[in-house]
Amino acid sequence: MGSLEPGKRTDIVIRRNDLPEAVPQHHIERALMLHTLTKSVDTVIVDGRIVVKNGHHTLIDEEVVYQLGQKAADRMLERAGVK
Repeated sequence: MGSLEPGKRTDIVIRRNDLPEAVPQHHIERALMLHTLTKSVDTVIVDGRIVVKNGHHTLIDEEVVYQLGQKAADRMLERAGVK
């Protein structure tokens, strides 16, 4: 695939394995990929830029996105006559 070296551009995902879903750790790769899903993503670096840090996006305000999603869901429920 490539290598991590000074001066090279890279994309990398750093995951955690200290979640309850990742135990037991007989097959760490399998646990990270199948059981912990996105909760295990700690840091994402794209082209040398940190876009996720401590599990949170650094380029957007996540709370604003959540609020917009909730409002959109509420509108759909109202149009469907469920709410």
